[in-house]
Amino acid sequence: MMGLSNKQLYDAVVVELEHIASSGTFGSDLDIIVEQAYAQERKFVFRTTSRETNPSLTLDEGWVATAADVLTSMLISVCTGTVFHTSTSLSASVFRRIDYATEILIECSVNSALQPPCATAVFRDARDSRIIYATASHTKFLKPSLIANL
Repeated sequence: MMGLSNKQLYDAVVVELEHIASSGTFGSDLDIIVEQAYAQERKFVFRTTSRETNPSLTLDEGWVATAADVLTSMLISVCTGTVFHTSTSLSASVFRRIDYATEILIECSVNSALQPPCATAVFRDARDSRIIYATASHTKFLKPSLIANL
């Protein structure tokens, strides 16, 4: 992954997340912090608190999809070295009830930085990693033609 150390990758992801949070754009209000970065595995762990639940007391699917979209897009950008990509598929599934204000770890992994780049997100309980609240997968398409015109 571009020869980055865990610290360099962590710092790059923090900068991207801060940029998103300060932009006022889609997904800027997620209230997520970077917990850990693993450069060799192309894996990142984020921490948040469940405040977006629906009437069935699961994580809101729209919030899961938004978090997965923002986080995996950012990670794919860091791993591919380009922001010139577009989503071709984004799916989110919720599995179990969650109490309001539960601490969650979101483990995101870039499965491929090649064409098509793809990533997954697993939403786990911060105290018991065996508890999975939701998952998401995200596939992108790199747009080399956009890069060539710069």
